[in-house]
Amino acid sequence: MNTMKWPEFVAAKERLGKTSQEVADILGVELSTVQRWKRYPDGLPGPASLAVRLLVQKAEHVPFQLTEKRKVRVIDGTKINAQQAAMALEKGASTYGFTLGQFSISDLIIEVLKKTLPADVIISTWTAANARVEHINKMWYQGRMKSCRFLLDPGFRVRQPEIAEKILAYFGPESVRTVANHAKFIVIRNDEWDVVIKTSMNLNTNPRLENYEICEGRELAEYMENFVDYIFKVSGPDENFTYGDYGGLHRKTGTLSAPNELTEQDLLGAL
Repeated sequence: MNTMKWPEFVAAKERLGKTSQEVADILGVELSTVQRWKRYPDGLPGPASLAVRLLVQKAEHVPFQLTEKRKVRVIDGTKINAQQAAMALEKGASTYGFTLGQFSISDLIIEVLKKTLPADVIISTWTAANARVEHINKMWYQGRMKSCRFLLDPGFRVRQPEIAEKILAYFGPESVRTVANHAKFIVIRNDEWDVVIKTSMNLNTNPRLENYEICEGRELAEYMENFVDYIFKVSGPDENFTYGDYGGLHRKTGTLSAPNELTEQDLLGAL
């Protein structure tokens, strides 16, 4: 029952003369689902989002138990800059720290790449600022990256249309995939290094308390990269920044397109 769209829900509510909660109860969904319909009026995020849910549900795709032994350290990142934070990068080790906004994730990527030298990069973010995208493009142009792929939220182009188009222009549609995404992480890999940066920072300026963890190790980096590879495999660039239509109720019942004829029984019959 995640197939309905917001206009259809509103039509049902008006036709039946019921509250949102009452219609949600009829449909057998939570109000949180209704709120998602309102957030995505053109339909819930498309095939890539569905693929991720299926991927997570299929145990054979996601079994992961870190067998590598690694040294873990915690540093006071609130008093250092990105260069000093990247100095903690060490083979088989993880470093966790906080920042107070004195450096951004793009600053940290730059400093890590200085140590790893050119590498393949994956950037997952919910949003991005123009200056930070220019930052990344400069690194790409200078040859510090062998490749750069982005995992973005489909709503990003609604919030920041010019920046979304800039990412597509700089790196190409084939280097971008969108999925209902709030995960922030970076993967940096070459023949010598396997780096994952897990962070609360988006690809923008973060003048607030944020955290990060720089991890080095093949198993985790390979897992993260394989996960992103799967998303790129099951969705194409033509689906970037689009919302999928899982076939609304009107496709099952032929009624929601004509609100005046809608009845409670129509809704129940579509379940």
